[in-house]
Amino acid sequence: MNLFLHIIRYKSQMFWSSASSITGRVVARETVGMLVFGAFAIGAFFAAKFTTHFLLQNIGIGMFLLHRFIAMVLFVLFLSINLGNVVVSFSTMYRSAEVQFLLTTPLPHSTLFAMKFLDNFFYSSGTFFLAGFSLLLGYGAYFHLPWHFYPFMMFGVVVPFMLIAATGAVLMLLGMMAAAARFRFRTIIILVVIFYALQLYLYFAVTNPVHLANEVMKYYPNVNGYFGYLDAPAVRLLPNFWVSQILFFYSTGNIGAVLQYTALLIGVCLVMGMLMFLAGRKFYYSTWITSLSLRTAAPAKIDRGGIFRLSSPSRMPAQAEVLIKREFWQFFRDPAQWIHFAVMIGLVLVFVMSIGALEFRLTDPMLKTTVYLSLLAFNMFLIASMTLRFLFPQMSLEGKMYWTIRSAPVSPAKVYWLKGVLPIVPLLLIGGGLTVFSSVPFRGIPFLGTANAVAICCSTLTLMSLNLGMGSYYVDFVEKNPIRISSSHGATITFLISVAYMIFVGISFFFPVYLTLRAVANETFVRPPWTYYAFTANAVVTLLLSLVAHRIGIRSLKRDF
Repeated sequence: MNLFLHIIRYKSQMFWSSASSITGRVVARETVGMLVFGAFAIGAFFAAKFTTHFLLQNIGIGMFLLHRFIAMVLFVLFLSINLGNVVVSFSTMYRSAEVQFLLTTPLPHSTLFAMKFLDNFFYSSGTFFLAGFSLLLGYGAYFHLPWHFYPFMMFGVVVPFMLIAATGAVLMLLGMMAAAARFRFRTIIILVVIFYALQLYLYFAVTNPVHLANEVMKYYPNVNGYFGYLDAPAVRLLPNFWVSQILFFYSTGNIGAVLQYTALLIGVCLVMGMLMFLAGRKFYYSTWITSLSLRTAAPAKIDRGGIFRLSSPSRMPAQAEVLIKREFWQFFRDPAQWIHFAVMIGLVLVFVMSIGALEFRLTDPMLKTTVYLSLLAFNMFLIASMTLRFLFPQMSLEGKMYWTIRSAPVSPAKVYWLKGVLPIVPLLLIGGGLTVFSSVPFRGIPFLGTANAVAICCSTLTLMSLNLGMGSYYVDFVEKNPIRISSSHGATITFLISVAYMIFVGISFFFPVYLTLRAVANETFVRPPWTYYAFTANAVVTLLLSLVAHRIGIRSLKRDF
């Protein structure tokens, strides 16, 4: 226990020593960060309030459908938190140099396991707490809920919901590492990717939002009732369903049902927590020993790699060739990088195949516009997540060896631009795939396919520029974990700016899409002038944001390291 307190004191001293070296530049940067966080919180509040009003009053989907759509969003969020914690925990619990040092001390490995779990949880949860509280404020303001709704939801519902996702992730990681003693680690990773993709596919196959909306709309305008018979039995066992039920019954005044579902959520959270700590006490040290002997996660051999083999001939200039090949091997020699990339690609494939198979039998132009923009927003969110995860840490991964680049006869700008050469191809391919498959449900309707392609193309280029530029501005040569870099304070600010940009894209295409769908419904289609305004606005904003982000990124590399 004394050693545990010494470690806490050591970390606090590190914090205060870094705080004592504050400069004017740091103060300015933190001030900008606070302004961005504040603007995001205010925007999330008004967005939640407006969206709730829009769906209930303008479209009239009813309370039941609203909360079932919330449940679907929460399921994707739950899966993202769970998957993110698997990857982050693998890096911090098994690949961290700090863990290797602490295991040589008298600190019990069970205590170390608990410390790293809590460290991961609180490190990666700050933004979600801010966003969750702001959204709850907007939701509660629309329904005029009492003051006790907000602390009750944050500490009695949101925290247990996140802890269930995080503890489940660590349990899965312990199982993966235990299985790695008998099976190839690459095989385990493939099975995990299939497992997550299957979860996403089965959930939306069972819930089927289009079928659910059609069934409820049969009773229009009496859509505010409780259509619980439409819920699949398996869905009722999921935490995201319990949270949506708590919101539904809180807003309708059924406090008894709220307390029942809250007790269920907290109870499952406690059981999951106990199971995780018991499993950590028994298996953490043995699985850490197993992680040292993993062979398939070892660095790839340089005599394999095709055109990226260091000895293969190339027509590129010498500096560009060595930098590009170095970026390739730097990525694939880190298991946390390609494992996370493989899992995210698997989820993207499941999403695009599921969307491509949907047929939206909707007639109301406003509702079809909402569905169209929702798909567009989700596509952009996928791209934003991938650029944040893989482009933002690019410059920071140079580490303290960045001095070799600064002292070499190579321009920092060249290094900066080559950082984006390898990621740009897969990201544009992913954006193209999302464009094609998300346009399938709206095939045959003029303008919508072009609008989707323009929006995805512009957003891909903009988000890549933002993350590459801001990642260079908020560079951290001390942190070696790319996942923690992409969860840092600077990464959070970059993501919030990306969210603001995605909201702009949605707003700019709202009127053109709605006018197009309304004209098609009335069989009087004439291309509205709003379409050209939307294309122009997106092109201009993409150009301006990209130029500003790249200028900030390149200039930041010339400062003293």
